[in-house]
Amino acid sequence: MPKAIMYSLAISMVLYVLACLVLTGMQKYTEIDRESGFSTAFSSVGLHAGCASRRGS
Repeated sequence: MPKAIMYSLAISMVLYVLACLVLTGMQKYTEIDRESGFSTAFSSVGLHAGCASRRGS
C-alpha cells in the first residue's frame, strides 16, 4: 500500500481514539447516549453550546 494511505489511516485512528478518550473522560461510559454521545457529554459538563443538534432539545 502507498505510504499516504497508511499515514492517513494512522492519523484517522489516532484522532478516533483521542475522541473516544475525551468522551469517556467527560462522562461515565454507562451514561453515554448512543444516538448523541458528544452532545450528551457536553451537556453533562455544562457546555450547552455543543448541544444544538441534540434531539428533543
